[in-house]
Amino acid sequence: MSLDPVATVVVAAPNPADRSWLRQVLEASGEFRVVSEAEDGVQAIQSVAQHHPDVLVIDLLMHQHAISGLEVIPSVRSRSSQTVIVLLAEAGLEAAVRVARRLGASAWITREQSGERVVRTIQVATGHELTGAPYRSPIQARS
Repeated sequence: MSLDPVATVVVAAPNPADRSWLRQVLEASGEFRVVSEAEDGVQAIQSVAQHHPDVLVIDLLMHQHAISGLEVIPSVRSRSSQTVIVLLAEAGLEAAVRVARRLGASAWITREQSGERVVRTIQVATGHELTGAPYRSPIQARS
């Protein structure tokens, strides 16, 4: 089996500028490839079900839409248990982040962080820490 040298990512955020920034930062690292973007929780769940990404980056504040970021987490866990969930959250939302972590999120990033810090946080969450080896998802590791 040939291993992809990059981890696949679905980015879910209502703000197109956030989605664009995350795509640019992640793909510029050479370690992540955004396979889908979603502007709400329903689209996020559909994208994860379709693509089975290694990582879902989801905006915690999708509350103005049909399904909040918090509500997406258990749904993603049930459909794609190996997908690492990383929250995009504002500073000051630590209580909500703790709830999200209990639901299955692995890490959180903020818009205020540098692109380098965002990439590093996701590397650590996925175990893809510049080892020089191709990315091997948990699903591939069991094969």
